[in-house]
Amino acid sequence: MEEERKESFPLHRAVEYRIIHKINILLPKTQDINKKNDKGYSVFLIACELRDYPEILDILLARKDIDITVTNNEGFTALHILAYSGNFRGLVKVLKAFPDADINMKNDKGNTPLIMACKMNHIRIIEYLLAKGADLSIENVKKYTALHYAANNGYTECVEMLIEYGKA
Repeated sequence: MEEERKESFPLHRAVEYRIIHKINILLPKTQDINKKNDKGYSVFLIACELRDYPEILDILLARKDIDITVTNNEGFTALHILAYSGNFRGLVKVLKAFPDADINMKNDKGNTPLIMACKMNHIRIIEYLLAKGADLSIENVKKYTALHYAANNGYTECVEMLIEYGKA
């Protein structure tokens, strides 16, 4: 039986293994920066998961052809990954680089970055997204809002913040 051949993704691996000198060599040679590997991740999505190496995100954000709407196999965009993981600095960098980004974009399950942050009680990210205009009223496919997740998980500070923000 012939084994299925997997395509090689050297830049993806260099980012995943945090090999900055290889990233700097491979990046200028990469034609499709938004191409997904066999796990469904673009180079940028991998970088968004690397909280311990913010310089990799900086290197990639210097490229003008990054598409922040690319999703992984679970429908997560860069904003969803950053919000869910609590990567505040990364989220701020991405939104500064893409000021017109839709902060209310939904993933496959209808979750917005605000909902993702509320699921994990990332208060700083929640405050930031609200200040940037995140919509509290958006429901996912289960008809849950960010407030539902905060309340269901007992995140009192988050619930209070969402209620106060909703009154404004």
